[in-house]
Amino acid sequence: MVRYIRYSSSVYYSPHDLKRLEAALFFYYHKIEKALSLPIVKPLFGLGYIENTLKLVEQWVQLTGDYDAVVFRGAYSALVSYKSHVGQSLQKSNPKIYERLEQLIFEYERPDIDLNLGGTLEIHNENLTTNNRIQKFEELIRQRHSVRVFTEKHIPDEEIYNAVKLAQHTPSVCNRQCWHVHVFTSDKDKTKILQHQNGNRGFGHLADRVLLITADLKCFFTSGERQQPSIDAGMFAMSLILSFEAMGIASCCLNLNLNAGKESAFRKTALLSKWEKPIMLIVIGYPPKSLKVAVSARKSIESLLSFRDLNN
Repeated sequence: MVRYIRYSSSVYYSPHDLKRLEAALFFYYHKIEKALSLPIVKPLFGLGYIENTLKLVEQWVQLTGDYDAVVFRGAYSALVSYKSHVGQSLQKSNPKIYERLEQLIFEYERPDIDLNLGGTLEIHNENLTTNNRIQKFEELIRQRHSVRVFTEKHIPDEEIYNAVKLAQHTPSVCNRQCWHVHVFTSDKDKTKILQHQNGNRGFGHLADRVLLITADLKCFFTSGERQQPSIDAGMFAMSLILSFEAMGIASCCLNLNLNAGKESAFRKTALLSKWEKPIMLIVIGYPPKSLKVAVSARKSIESLLSFRDLNN
């Protein structure tokens, strides 16, 4: 609790902390994207958060001068989309914000900026659901098991890079993407990390890599978001192991349900920043051609699915 209060922005927000600034910019410009993607888009909307977005973009430029950052390019593109939608409506209702928006767009316009990084993207229904895609996903998710037997074949760094890149498409609260992946490769480092988790006995040492998923507390703003680091980074971890599965890389998730004292010791071993929350470990490796996995029977659908009607 103390760590969350100290490093999130629930009590104190500093625009000079780049991680907090980045999260805030993602938060506010994503409001524009969401509003533009609604079934019915108002002719004029969002004056409050448009002003905040403009302010945060200006702060980003002043503090970093980084025009290539994804968060800057995304915010810029979203503002361009917003101006295109509201047009003269904004100019009539609030000429000051309109002039400020127009000036910012003109000032930071660059020929190489990708306007597809913010705003909305049109996709066609036939690309959303097809029997072929459903069958492929069903095959992928049914064939994935927690594997505890690995070969000695080494996983190239590029494969891990590609899996993380795919997992980046995981949804997160206001697109803040709080997760981070730490990869441990040497036998010494793997042993140090795994000694803090007792669920890997008998097989952890066989893994080619040990991955630690963490969440950055600086990405969150209120006490109401205190569970969100685990939610977002947990969803990312699921996407990551499915990405590995699609690439032929086996995995096994290892919980990190540590009390305060054990977490403190783990943090010291893993050399984590004070604002990083450890979420889980994942061991990965190439599976042998033949192996045994736990059956892991699933509960009945009836026991976990309820169709509700609150009017009756």
